[in-house]
Amino acid sequence: MKSPLNSDRLQKMMAALKSVPNGLTPIELNRICDSTRASSDISELRQNGVPIEKSWQGYSASGRRVYSYRIAA
Repeated sequence: MKSPLNSDRLQKMMAALKSVPNGLTPIELNRICDSTRASSDISELRQNGVPIEKSWQGYSASGRRVYSYRIAA
């Protein structure tokens, strides 16, 4: 069975997460990866053993919590 980590979609997500050491927000990941489901992709990567860290960045202009994600070292 083919690993889901070999999909183009997840490979693109992993490359984006590796490229920025301080992490990227889901909105940034959506733009970079041309995706509308960055949060789901992050969840899928985690389910397949990729160590992804989440860190709180603050609040958006509308008052929502903003987090960034990166692949743990």
